[in-house]
Amino acid sequence: MSINYLEKSIRSWWGQLLLSIVIVLVVFWPFLSGQKVIYGDATFFQVPYFSFYKNAITNGDSILWNPYNAGGFPVFADLAGFFFPLHYIFLLFFSAVQAFNWLLFLASVSALFFMIRFLRGLNVGVAGSLLGGLSLIISEIVSLINVTSTAYSVALLPLLFLIVLRLSQQSRTWLYVLLGGLSIGLAWLSALPHYVLWILLSGFAFTLYLAFKESNKKLILWFVLMNL
Repeated sequence: MSINYLEKSIRSWWGQLLLSIVIVLVVFWPFLSGQKVIYGDATFFQVPYFSFYKNAITNGDSILWNPYNAGGFPVFADLAGFFFPLHYIFLLFFSAVQAFNWLLFLASVSALFFMIRFLRGLNVGVAGSLLGGLSLIISEIVSLINVTSTAYSVALLPLLFLIVLRLSQQSRTWLYVLLGGLSIGLAWLSALPHYVLWILLSGFAFTLYLAFKESNKKLILWFVLMNL
């Protein structure tokens, strides 16, 4: 009965979202209180940056220049995703560690949800979609989870593929072009630039495949418009 209920739930977008939250919550639950942080780059790089952001916001200091790193460093050129708006919203209400852990949690939920949606859009079965989504976030947690900007790029990958797939189905074209443009623009502001470039190249390859497979050359134009 539980398997049948899971299959019915994952067929709806809200069920896929709820399932994504529950699965990722199992991993991140010990960290969301802010009492723990994943060891690695998070300890020596990301959390200190977030602490600088929070102190600067609290004290009204400039956040464009960090005098504590390398004798002085432009913060907007770091790898922490300086321009991501949610950073400053979370830092207003949470500690640096809490904000960092919650942002990673949300990025992981988004990555799992978008991958499940994408695979379901390809008519992959329930079990296959879940397995594909889990494979993506497990690779993220193992290798990329210590830096928020890399976690954001992992969420962008299945989102971009999902948008291209929806465009190939000619479903609400301009809405998805706008959504794709906003997603790509936000990625350039918050994720590692070379990761964004790799994702866009793979997205363009997927666009070419669908355009020639379905004889829909307009799909290439729509992808270019999203990037513009």
